[in-house]
Amino acid sequence: MRSSIIRFGIIAALTLTTLTACEYEFKDQPAKGEKEVPVDEEENAPEEKQAEQKRDAPKPMGTIAPGKPYQGATSLPADAKRLDILNLTASNQATASSNVPGAALDNLFDGADDSLVRTPEINPLDTTLTFTAATKVRAIRVRSTYSDFAIAVQVDGGERIVLDPVPEGDWATIVFPTPVNAKQILVQTLRKSRDNFVHVNEIELYQ
Repeated sequence: MRSSIIRFGIIAALTLTTLTACEYEFKDQPAKGEKEVPVDEEENAPEEKQAEQKRDAPKPMGTIAPGKPYQGATSLPADAKRLDILNLTASNQATASSNVPGAALDNLFDGADDSLVRTPEINPLDTTLTFTAATKVRAIRVRSTYSDFAIAVQVDGGERIVLDPVPEGDWATIVFPTPVNAKQILVQTLRKSRDNFVHVNEIELYQ
């Protein structure tokens, strides 16, 4: 009789433990048709979604300051001669600088169309050439790729000449009505679409 009571007590205790465990397990299961979401993911979802939307949102395109509109020239003067900017900088007769720290500016003046400067989301690319002595310039042309673009040219802080827009890959050509004697020339190249990574292949000056 005593052994039967003990056996009944053990069975009852095991049954109660099993039912409690099952009840605890079922409490954590999602309801039928409900997607299970980890607690951390559920709590962080709105914040992560906002960060993702902010990251994917298109950034506003850069702008260039207004200036005198220029229609663009279809060709260079027949007897125009390209200035060797790399030779001038190597002989300390000119310096080149830009608004992109560490940019490989030699790529802009090497005569090779397959080399370029690509900005790290800096739009426009400002390139400044400073000469130690006034240098005659008759024309300037710029080539940019991967987007339509615009250029602005300013000689010695004077009136800005703006050529906008220029089809992707074309040469933006400005021919001055009369040659200018320049000590400093600013060339701005603006990317017009998709993003702010400006690609400039060449900047050429002619006299």
